Amino acid sequence: MDKPLSPTLVKLRSLPRNQEPRKKGNPNAKLTRAFATKFCNIIAESDQSVFKIIQDNPDFPSFNRLYHYQQRVPWFKAMWNDARIRQTYFLVHKCLELAKSAEPKTAHVVRVKFDIYRWFAAKFNPDTFGDKPAQGPVQTVNVGVSISPERLQDIRSKLDSTRTALSPPAKQLLQPDNSGKQSRTCQTGDTSHVDH
Repeated sequence: MDKPLSPTLVKLRSLPRNQEPRKKGNPNAKLTRAFATKFCNIIAESDQSVFKIIQDNPDFPSFNRLYHYQQRVPWFKAMWNDARIRQTYFLVHKCLELAKSAEPKTAHVVRVKFDIYRWFAAKFNPDTFGDKPAQGPVQTVNVGVSISPERLQDIRSKLDSTRTALSPPAKQLLQPDNSGKQSRTCQTGDTSHVDH
């Protein structure tokens, strides 16, 4: 026994369906420099998806064929990437136009478009439009210093004489020694300077 459909589902099923089949692209289209230039120029100056661009240009190859070309043909990949970078500048300028055209009635719609364009620009051109600046690789540099043994000994002796000159005078304490006599020792525990 089937469950009755919800009113929302009934309404959705009663709506007219898109009768126009989605265009799949021209299966006979070949990748040429002329086509690549035309395609990339359209991308660079469009806020449409690649699917919509293919649908509007029936002589273009399908999305899957274009993706295949992009993955396997280096010069086409470079052109497509450059077109995406140029598209980010186009979309940022569209954001400026959107901001100027916003009215109280359309503010929400404008804000949604603005955020989509901004997100797209930040993803495809993060160095320019991303929230965080690109960080270069961290480089570690090891520096070795070579000092002759004579020079090292000279440095050590100067360091010892500086320490001696800068150290505070030691306080002397009276302590009994093993024979019961009082002896003076430095507070640091140095017994080399004991007076009897």
